Amino acid sequence: MSGDELKAWMQVNDYSVRELAHDLAVHWTAVYQWMAGVMRLTEINVRALQALAADSAARERRVAARMTVGALREWLPTHAYAVEDLADALDMAPRAVEKLLARHMDEELPRPLVLAVRSLECSPRPIRPVGMDGAEFAAWLGASGQTQRDVADALGVSIGAVSRWNAGTRGVSPMVRLALRTLG
Repeated sequence: MSGDELKAWMQVNDYSVRELAHDLAVHWTAVYQWMAGVMRLTEINVRALQALAADSAARERRVAARMTVGALREWLPTHAYAVEDLADALDMAPRAVEKLLARHMDEELPRPLVLAVRSLECSPRPIRPVGMDGAEFAAWLGASGQTQRDVADALGVSIGAVSRWNAGTRGVSPMVRLALRTLG
């Protein structure tokens, strides 16, 4: 597969460089090298791409975990949220939300933030979430049937962060707790 063919595949299958690198378990610079034609894709990589293209459920989860600044701007009035309501619901300072909304409209938002916003779609009005301690997270993880790797992949965070939440050495923020609601 040539670099141009890979670029076309990524566009058709809605993959960013970092998402593809993550799903193929390679460093993101390798994807850039493949795209530039500096390095060739191996047969194993090509077969993995075919498997990824066939996994429509994974694609739907990945696309649902994306949102641009422009989409968030449209989301606010559609769901009857003011900037202050969103800031309150996500336990953020209103100024932080304003700064976020002032970014370029095509910029993608961090995955935990997107999942937290998506979880608010189920709420009839803004809520004030609280964080979660290690015991609560461990109980949630056991009840959800997901592995730490599953949660890390879904939220776009490191496995180390999830491990620290599970061990109780770091608390789970209110925003992440909301994002966990979308995972099960």
